Amino acid sequence: MPRYLRAAPLLVTVLGCSPVAPGQPLLTLATDRAEYALDTATARTTVQLTVLNGGPSPVYLAGCPEVPGLLVDRYEAGAWQEAFQINTACLAIYGTVYRSLGAGDTLIVRLNWWAPGKFRLHLYYGLARQQEYERLLTGPSFVVHQSGAP
Repeated sequence: MPRYLRAAPLLVTVLGCSPVAPGQPLLTLATDRAEYALDTATARTTVQLTVLNGGPSPVYLAGCPEVPGLLVDRYEAGAWQEAFQINTACLAIYGTVYRSLGAGDTLIVRLNWWAPGKFRLHLYYGLARQQEYERLLTGPSFVVHQSGAP
């Protein structure tokens, strides 16, 4: 089995936004691998993202047309640069979707990934439904290799 398919899952834990205040949610964002390879036939791979609310109160995720809304950075020329967003733009026919993630709840999202490179994700959330959602955390970085490349 190739080395990049055996890599241990990445895990980032965030306690609130900065210093943890009592009652702030404890969220964990993880990818299932550190490295992926695009399939030779489809030029795609699946990046599995797990969001766990280990805190005592619910958090709210929003996205359009699906949850969660993510900002994606790509590492280029020695720096992280905003590359694209996932589930953050609504057309007139769609409305924003909200999802409560209760204490102890987990959300697993499978992203159909097509781009090679080194990436990291930012998760948007709120403490109340329909409030201004803020960027919660910078998640773990992961690498997507071209088809057939180690």
